[in-house]
Amino acid sequence: MTKICDFSRTGKIDMRLAILGMLLISFFQAAHAEAEKNCQYLAGASAHDITGPMIGTIMNGYGSPDHRPHGIHMRLWSRSLVLQDSCTGQIVSLTVNDLGMIFSDLKQTILDRLEQEVPGQFSHRNLLLAATHTHSALGGYSHRTLYNIPTLGFHSEVYEAIVTGTVKSIIDAYHSMEPSRLFVNQGRLSGAGFNRSIAAYNSNPSWERDLYSAPVPETMTLLKVVKKSGQDLASFNWFAVHPVSLPLSGQMISGDNKGLAAYYLEKSVTQKQGQKGYVAGFLQGNSGDVSPYPISIDGYQHQKGWQRLEDSAQKQFQKAKVLHQEARQELAGPMKIVHTFIDLHTYGIDGQNGGKTCYGALGFAFAAGTENANPLALFEEGLPKQGASWPHLQLMPEDQSCHGEKKILLPTGRFNPSWTPHVLPFQIITIGSLAIIAAPFEITTMAGRRMKRLLRESIESLGIRYTVLSALANDYAHYVTTPEEYQAQHYEGGSTLFGIRTLEAYIEIYRKLMTQLKASEPFRVKKGYEALQRPWFKAGIELTLDSKPIYKNYGSLVVPLMSQYQHGEPITAKFWAGDPRHSQANKGNYFRIEKQSATSSDWQEVLNDHDHETRVHWEAAGLRQSQMVLTWLTSLSSQEDGVYRICHRGQAKGLWSGLQPYNTCSKPFALRRK
Repeated sequence: MTKICDFSRTGKIDMRLAILGMLLISFFQAAHAEAEKNCQYLAGASAHDITGPMIGTIMNGYGSPDHRPHGIHMRLWSRSLVLQDSCTGQIVSLTVNDLGMIFSDLKQTILDRLEQEVPGQFSHRNLLLAATHTHSALGGYSHRTLYNIPTLGFHSEVYEAIVTGTVKSIIDAYHSMEPSRLFVNQGRLSGAGFNRSIAAYNSNPSWERDLYSAPVPETMTLLKVVKKSGQDLASFNWFAVHPVSLPLSGQMISGDNKGLAAYYLEKSVTQKQGQKGYVAGFLQGNSGDVSPYPISIDGYQHQKGWQRLEDSAQKQFQKAKVLHQEARQELAGPMKIVHTFIDLHTYGIDGQNGGKTCYGALGFAFAAGTENANPLALFEEGLPKQGASWPHLQLMPEDQSCHGEKKILLPTGRFNPSWTPHVLPFQIITIGSLAIIAAPFEITTMAGRRMKRLLRESIESLGIRYTVLSALANDYAHYVTTPEEYQAQHYEGGSTLFGIRTLEAYIEIYRKLMTQLKASEPFRVKKGYEALQRPWFKAGIELTLDSKPIYKNYGSLVVPLMSQYQHGEPITAKFWAGDPRHSQANKGNYFRIEKQSATSSDWQEVLNDHDHETRVHWEAAGLRQSQMVLTWLTSLSSQEDGVYRICHRGQAKGLWSGLQPYNTCSKPFALRRK
C-alpha cells in the first residue's frame, strides 16, 4: 500500500508539472503572438542614375548594331526599395533598373561592391535585381558573348555606370530605413496589352483559354509603402507589357513606357506631398508575348512611336495611381526568402513522365525576331518556315533530338564558356500575404498563368493571398512558353533555351522552393554557380580631343534664342559643345531649364534632361566638333508663364589643358500663352 501511495503521489506531482509546463508554453506562445503583433517593417527607398554614355554605344533589346543612340529622351534609373522585418532582422532589397536585361555577372559585381559598403547585409538570396526590359537602354554590359555581339563588344563605361548607380540606390535606401506600413492592392487594366503571337497563344487548349477574358494578362498588383509619419515613401507594381513603344529606328535613350509611367507617378505624388523622395518602381510580369500596341499589317508605323509611348505610359500610370490611392489591405507577418541555383543543362524532372531539359540552344525562329521588330529579315517565324531555305544540317544531332520542333541555329550551351546561362537563380520572397516569384527569364501569358495555376495549392498553403511573377530578375535565360506554344515555333518558342519541358522544370523547382519556405528551412548555398566570366572582346570608347570654331567658346549658342515664345511651340537651343562622353551621364545633367523668380533675380531649375518634355540630341559639326541640340517641347509642359533660360553643362578636352568643365546659359526669354 505504501508503494501504491508513493506512486500516486508521484503521479500527482507529474500531473502538476505537466499542467505547469502547458501553462508556461501557453504563456510563451501568447507572448510570442503579442510580440508578432508588435513587429513592424522598416523601409527605405532611393533612385539613382544609371544612364551611361549617350553616344558611341549601341542599345540593347532589338538585337541590332544599327540601334545607336544620339541623344536622351529620359535618363535611366535604378530604383530600390529596401525592407526589414524588425522581429527577425530579415532584410530584402527590391531593385528595378531601366535596362533591357539583368545578367548574373552584373548582379555579382553589384553584390561585391555592396559587401565593401555594408558587409554581410546583401547576397544573391535577399537582393531581387530586375529589369524593366526597356529596349531603348544601352547594351554591352554582359560578360557573355551572345549579348555582346549586337553591341559589337563589351562597353566598360556602360557597365560601370550601371553598377555605380545601382549600388548607390541600394545603399541610400538601406541607410534611410525607418518604421513604415505596407499595403497591397490589385486591379484590372484592360487595353494596355496586345498578344503579338496570337497564333501561338491559340495553340493552347481551348478549355484553358476559356478560363481567361483576354489573351494577355490584365492584372496590376501594387505594393505601397507609407512612413509611420503618413508620408508616401514608395510603390512597386507588377504589370505585364513589353517596353517597346519606341521603335528600332529610334535614337533616343529612354526608359520607354515603364520608365515614363514611373516618372509620371513620382511627379504626381511628389507634387501632392510637396517634397521629393517618392520612388515608383514599374516591374514586369508574364509579358513574353505582350506588345503595348496592336501589331499592324501595314508595317511597324515607326513614326507613331512617341504617341504609342504616351498611350502605354499613361494607362499604366493612371492605374498605378488609383491602386496607390485606394490601397487599404495592410500586410503583416514575417518576411521569408528562399533561393537556390539550379543547373538547367539536362535537369532531371521528377514525376510519372520523368524526362530532362536540354542543353541550351536558340532556334531559327529566335533569329526572326518579333512582330515588334525584325532585325534579321532573312528569317521567319513559324514551324513550317524556320530554316526552310537553309541546308538541312544538324549542328548537334543529340541536342536536336532533345529540342524537337525547334531547329537549332545556335547551340549556345555547348560553347565553352557558354554563350547563355545554364545555372539559374530561383528566388521566392514573401512579405506577409504577398509572394514575389522572381523569374530569370521572359515568360509568355499562358505559361505564366499555367505556372501560377499549378502552384496555387502550394501558394495557398503558405497563407498567400497575392502572388506576382516578377520576370527578368537576377539573370536572363531568354523565354519560356507552354509546350503547345513551343511546338508552334514562333519567336518565343525558338527562344526557349532548354527545350519543350522548360516550363515543367521551372514549375517543379518553384514548388520545391515553396516546400522549403513552408518548412522554414535554413538557406543553403547551392554549389555549381558559374564563375564570373571575362568578356573576350571589348569595345572601348575612344575619347578624342575636342575642337570648336576659333571665335566661339564651349557652351556658346550657335544661333541666339528669340526674346519671347508662345506655349505650344518647341524651343530649341544649339550649343557648341565638347564630346558628351567626356561628361558621363550619371555625373550631372547635360541640360536644364531655369525659371527666374517673380520677386528677385534668382533662378530655379524647373526641368532637366530626365523630364519627358525635354530632348537632348548630339550632332557632329565638323572635325572633332560637337553641337548639343537641347529642345523644350512646351506643348507637353505644364510650366506657367514667366522668364526662362536654357542651360548646358559639359566638359571639353584640349590638347594642353585636358578636361575643362563649362556651364553656360542662354539669355533670358519670356514664355507666354496666346
